[in-house]
Amino acid sequence: MSKIDGELWKVPLPRTSGNPTTSEAISDRQKKRVLHSKVKNGEAPSNVREIDFSKYPQRRIALLFLYTGWDHDGLVTQVDTDNTVEQHIFSTLLHTRLIKSVESAQWTRCGRTDKGVSAFRQVGAVTVRSTDVNAADIFWHEDSDPSKRIKTTQELPFVKMLNGRLPKSIRVLAWCPAPDKEFSARWSCTDRTYTYVLPRGTINTERMNNACQLLIGSHDFRNFCHIDRNKARLGMSYIRTIISAKAELVEAFSDNNPYALLRLNVKASGFLWHQIRCIVTLLYEIGNGREEPEIITQLLDISSYPARPQYPLANELPLCLFDCSYPDGNLNWIYDYQILSEVLCDLQRKWAEHQVKANILRAMVGAVCGICDTVDEQKSNSFRTNTQGLETFIIGQPFTKRYTPILKRPLCRSLEERQKEEDRKKSK
Repeated sequence: MSKIDGELWKVPLPRTSGNPTTSEAISDRQKKRVLHSKVKNGEAPSNVREIDFSKYPQRRIALLFLYTGWDHDGLVTQVDTDNTVEQHIFSTLLHTRLIKSVESAQWTRCGRTDKGVSAFRQVGAVTVRSTDVNAADIFWHEDSDPSKRIKTTQELPFVKMLNGRLPKSIRVLAWCPAPDKEFSARWSCTDRTYTYVLPRGTINTERMNNACQLLIGSHDFRNFCHIDRNKARLGMSYIRTIISAKAELVEAFSDNNPYALLRLNVKASGFLWHQIRCIVTLLYEIGNGREEPEIITQLLDISSYPARPQYPLANELPLCLFDCSYPDGNLNWIYDYQILSEVLCDLQRKWAEHQVKANILRAMVGAVCGICDTVDEQKSNSFRTNTQGLETFIIGQPFTKRYTPILKRPLCRSLEERQKEEDRKKSK
């Protein structure tokens, strides 16, 4: 590999306002916006050095990456923001010249996460430029001239190239050759695991876990999600299989400490839109004694409850797509010790920052309770056990003394009602 080719990925990354996008699930409106951006049609800006891609082989690879959701406006490219995870990934792939265009890269991702939601072992698949002509899985462009092809056998440092351009809130952990040219990070995944961390407050973990057991198995979860407004998805199945679900203390706090943290782990073959956040709301009400675990079974009975009661979504911030699993031997990740060390150091720094802030706030909470002791001793105990702020953080609603049972609340439009409405629109 020549010096020029070897250092090509070090070209400075200019700021862009464009939205390079995939052909998968991207609207015409988004595509029009891309056409008028600096990254036109998902192609690199003119100030990035051109190379002859026909000289290089291509290969399909998988990327293992993490991101902190609170730093971004979601995973998928959107019309009204450039700060999505995929926008940053696409821009970096283009500027490092790993791909010629987003369209040709055939990008797929395992799990779609919304604004505020984080991921740890998220997986993406992409077709990239390679510099290892001996790799078993490479293939060449149709217009490639054999006499002009590169002859190097050392592969590009994909992870180093990407991490050198991506924001610190997105880190690639590893890469590996994909099993085949058609590999999809989404459709090849066997199961996904989400975690949700929440303050214990007054939650009874035994009640919560009794309810978790009722979620396990294959069920129609239409009452545990938001039904997509996309008319193309109104006819899809809402049956999903939950493999495991359990809530446990994050650290060894006493069970009656309201500031202890619980972590809910849910593993399933796939998830519906906002499914975990809906589940958390129900489990939260069950754990606090306002609902019985049996409400899970009742809402799974579509014949009795064809429409979802209007209950709020739990906060998105504590949610994390923590793992994505594939058949054994499908993805053999290639790690680099130095890169992992850098990622670890960065995560430790962020953890320390948030822990310090949390400790300061916890001290203030205790101090305010101490002030109450001197103001009104009779109300001191109830003041110290007040967890309204913790509840508002999760459910996002003002605390009210009068609780309306979920099954007695107004209903959303049922799936059948939405389907009939769409059919009427088509018949006009």
